[in-house]
Amino acid sequence: MEEWERRSLAAFRAVAREVRESSIVTNGLTIRHWLVQTGDEVKLGIDLLPAEAFRSLCVSVRKVYMEKEPASFYKVHNIVARYDAGEYRKGAGKVRADYHLILDGQGVEFHIGGKVIPHEEFFDTWLNAYTFHQDAFEDPVKTGPYEAFTSLGMSPAVEAVVQKVALQLAGCVIEMDDVIADWLGEERLPRIAPPKQAQ
Repeated sequence: MEEWERRSLAAFRAVAREVRESSIVTNGLTIRHWLVQTGDEVKLGIDLLPAEAFRSLCVSVRKVYMEKEPASFYKVHNIVARYDAGEYRKGAGKVRADYHLILDGQGVEFHIGGKVIPHEEFFDTWLNAYTFHQDAFEDPVKTGPYEAFTSLGMSPAVEAVVQKVALQLAGCVIEMDDVIADWLGEERLPRIAPPKQAQ
């Protein structure tokens, strides 16, 4: 294995530790949805994750999401696949398939002009244009799917999709870290304790 590959694996494991230690993951926080009927109307209610804690989690998730980062998800997947032909390659491939499903947004679809918009477009726009301001739009006056849905008053639903994607990607980071730890013969990150039941 080349030195840059070792550094990428180490960088990924460091990011996985950040994800595991985030308050959202440690406390088992999640997004809640419900429907409320008032007369003939049915409205969607959403409880989002705490804003600052979510942004903090996204700082870590972004290091894995961005392809040019040393800890890039696809980069570390390819390293495992390059050097292992057995169970670890298979395990990494399963996590990668889950990662793709999350970004595609299986189960909840958004349509604009007859086209299904993958959840990745919402997540990427929120992450890179609105939150961290790293990537400039090619056309700053162009309205994309994120802007289109928020302008229709669907901001809570769009924010819920963004948070769902980030939370599920965080899960993939921890799962891929388990594969890497086992492959390298290193210790896995501590397990997340199940929530305590009220007595």
